[in-house]
Amino acid sequence: MIKNPLSWTRSNARISSLPQWNYQISGGAPVNNEPSGPAINPNFSNYTTWNGSFSFSPAGGDVESYLVLRSAGAPAQSAPVDGIQYLKGDYLGNAMVISSGSNTTVYQEGLRASVTYYYTVFSAKMTSSGINYLQTQTLNAVTTTPAGMAGTYYQGIDPQATSFISDLQARVRFPYSRVDYGQYDETVVTRFEFRDTTGGLKVQECAYSGEIYVYQAPFVWFTNSPFSREHTWPVSWMPSGGSSSSIEYSDLHHLLTVVQNNANSVRSNRPLGNVAVTSSSYLDAKAGFDSNGNLVYEPRDEIKGDVARCILYTVLRYDGVNGNNWTFDYLNNTILPALNVGPQNLLTLINWHFSDLPDGYEMARNDYIQSIQQNRNPFVDNPEWVNLINFNNLSLAVPQLRISASQNENAMNEPVLFPNPSDGDAFVSLANAKSAAIELYSFDGKQIRLTNSIVEENLIQLKAVGLQSGLYYVRILSSDGSIKTLKWIKK
Repeated sequence: MIKNPLSWTRSNARISSLPQWNYQISGGAPVNNEPSGPAINPNFSNYTTWNGSFSFSPAGGDVESYLVLRSAGAPAQSAPVDGIQYLKGDYLGNAMVISSGSNTTVYQEGLRASVTYYYTVFSAKMTSSGINYLQTQTLNAVTTTPAGMAGTYYQGIDPQATSFISDLQARVRFPYSRVDYGQYDETVVTRFEFRDTTGGLKVQECAYSGEIYVYQAPFVWFTNSPFSREHTWPVSWMPSGGSSSSIEYSDLHHLLTVVQNNANSVRSNRPLGNVAVTSSSYLDAKAGFDSNGNLVYEPRDEIKGDVARCILYTVLRYDGVNGNNWTFDYLNNTILPALNVGPQNLLTLINWHFSDLPDGYEMARNDYIQSIQQNRNPFVDNPEWVNLINFNNLSLAVPQLRISASQNENAMNEPVLFPNPSDGDAFVSLANAKSAAIELYSFDGKQIRLTNSIVEENLIQLKAVGLQSGLYYVRILSSDGSIKTLKWIKK
């Protein structure tokens, strides 16, 4: 009635006092305070493993704002309550508010690799009783982030070549752009590690202990917060001297955000290891003596593989640079004895690597670091390559079995493993090989089975009898000397 011009009498006469009006509304449909309709045309653009833009077209009509929810793995299971103004970082059941307002484009950071994200958009308008949401119609959309973004980065790297290690070193050394150590918070923390939480605040997590720190942006370092930057390969271990202006000091691939007093200073320059006798602990991390009586530091299980890959990358990346020796032989026989510190057990790190394989967080981190530093950690992208390198002296692990496929015209073509994943037996198809030996390894690098199989019709049966569900590595050694490694998931 108020919006209808026919209900009004207009006059230019001055009114000295407001008159009294009485309104009576009878008949007709009940008043509907909900917005007129939902947003339309969802669109995903520039999605990577860690960021992307979600946009949509406005609903029109009386819609004034939009509440955008994002959930991982399943659609949003809760709806907003009329009258409540939600803020970015608030949670409704399993979904987080990523935008609240008139914006129709939402830029996001802090995504993770290989995750299916569901988006739900509620239209809203203001009424006399507060904000009102359209409950009966929503805009719904779903997308999955990439599993990884290595692309052609390793093109030309042949794991069977005798030059494999030097080729891989050249690959991770160039191109390379140094990101200053002092910029770690503006880059990795602010754009990748953080996550939003209720009240417009943000959350940072200690890599070693799992401590949660809620803060108001911007992020700051110790002593204005509990956190500092941790060199997983301590500066005192660096044969180069570890100048703060050097690239090894600021390399993002081996830096982590940890609590200073209860993690960083406790670890200090101790080697990492499994604690048998605990001397101190903080949340999920602890320090103490290993089974050989050496003082070691043990981070939480969720980060062990990540830390191992940080250290193995550092050895590969920097050994030989400016004539410095970064191998474990030199570390354990020269550097650590001079520090009066026990040895860093290489086998422990390799076991951690295989027992905690890269997840969506670490794969996304690898992609993000490449976007600003230009190089990648190859052991995140190719965990099986750890088995091909002797990190004690950075030599090939089994040099006598290596030959470049390009050097042997009879080498087997790229094998195919199917079905994968499989409920039972799987098969390896070889386009060109007369015989092959199959080595089966568990996810932690232990050899389970070695069988010599005659290839019949270019097909090898991989028996699943006696195998538990999980990830396995299938190593194929052809009679021509070429080697291929495949991943197999047994359901």
